[in-house]
Amino acid sequence: MWYVNLRASKMRFFLALVLASSLLLAAVPRATLRECWLRRTRGVKQGVWLDVEPRIDLGGLFEPELRTVLEELAGRVRREPVDARLDSVTRGLIPELHGQELDIEATLTAITAARAMSRVAPIFRPVPARVTGRDFPEHPIYAGNPARRAMALVINIAWGEDEIPRLVTVLDPLGVRATFCPVGEWLERSPAHRELLAELADAGHEVGNHGWCNRPMDEMTEDAAAEDLRMSGRLLERVTGRMPSYFTPPYGAIGPTLLRASAKMGYRTVLWSLDSIDWKQEGVPRIASRLLTRDHNGAIVLLHPTPQTAPALEVALPELLARGYRLLTLSELLSPDPRPEDIR
Repeated sequence: MWYVNLRASKMRFFLALVLASSLLLAAVPRATLRECWLRRTRGVKQGVWLDVEPRIDLGGLFEPELRTVLEELAGRVRREPVDARLDSVTRGLIPELHGQELDIEATLTAITAARAMSRVAPIFRPVPARVTGRDFPEHPIYAGNPARRAMALVINIAWGEDEIPRLVTVLDPLGVRATFCPVGEWLERSPAHRELLAELADAGHEVGNHGWCNRPMDEMTEDAAAEDLRMSGRLLERVTGRMPSYFTPPYGAIGPTLLRASAKMGYRTVLWSLDSIDWKQEGVPRIASRLLTRDHNGAIVLLHPTPQTAPALEVALPELLARGYRLLTLSELLSPDPRPEDIR
């Protein structure tokens, strides 16, 4: 009957399958089967990979093999630290950069604990520079470390309060945070000015000290300069809840006495390496062109709240971002711990 034949066919197929499986297993060495089983049960879980370029698949590796992979990677990704030094021309401080090295033990632990089919990011630890900015407290900074593909926008304020919101409307959509440095006298003049600065700080922009009055401070006595910075610093702290770290001297006027006073008050004096000269208001194309033709790694860009500054930034910033620059606050630019992608 047909169902008897069908049943016999199924039986023959099953027997053939068992025979083929037996032959296949017999052809595979027992040691190989044992190793496959051990890799699945005791090795790194299947589908685990290390998030580096090029991607490294780790599934099934035993610890000694994994350690060998990580030791080879460590030599490839190590970045040596860069000591702080003084520029031979300006005598300004060029900030240090910490290096980095792969933390093999921490990365190994993360890999062995990872779930199947998951990505593991390598874990790094810093390699500190031996010489840092603390070794040169009275030297100003004109730019960040030239190894960094990044720039900082510094906006000094003694007037132009109506233009500041316009600047923010250009910066915020691009995710750019600037360092705003008002003089204390401007801040004290109006509650609206204080409210505006507090809003900037709350939005993630940085605040620096520009002194109390919009006048050169290089001929002040050390005590007078220190008192000037103390007054403006206290007001800035009261408005923003944080004492600023940086002092941008009015008109860029500096001297040994002022630099000593600034360091004594706990500030790092900051100047610039790219001057927009926007205060002359020579036209939006001229300001934008100046920013785009003088761009460089680590640039500190000097700006003011003029009617032409926001339109010029609207032209220049997207192009600078397209060129691969990150646009940061002073604290971010001068940090010794940059993102790996900044180092170019």
